[in-house]
Amino acid sequence: MNRIFINIIVDYFYYIFIAFIILNFTMGMKKSINHKKRSAVLYFSIFIFILYIYALILKNKNLNDIYLLVYFVFVIPLYIIFKKHLLPFQLRCINCKRFLSFDRIMYTDYDKCAKCEPEKKDEKKD
Repeated sequence: MNRIFINIIVDYFYYIFIAFIILNFTMGMKKSINHKKRSAVLYFSIFIFILYIYALILKNKNLNDIYLLVYFVFVIPLYIIFKKHLLPFQLRCINCKRFLSFDRIMYTDYDKCAKCEPEKKDEKKD
């Protein structure tokens, strides 16, 4: 039977899931506001874990890779519906279009660079 993808998922996706959970914990340790991005990482880790469990079931029942399509038939519409919640990561500043640093991309919900951020603070003071 053809089970190449199932074997790859079973062998490696557990470690990818652990990496996403560790990333989620590090995002929680930062004191900045990052609720949307932290939730997105948690949703991705849940999708990866469900895929891992499903692949384990397929491997134990000796089924081939075509049954992985069932998972994607359910996940792709969910991804399309909740795309705004699953991908809140911006690579560029929304004001000046400069690339953001890794910390700004991952650990803050506002998508402005360090030079544009004081404008936001000045607006609050007025």
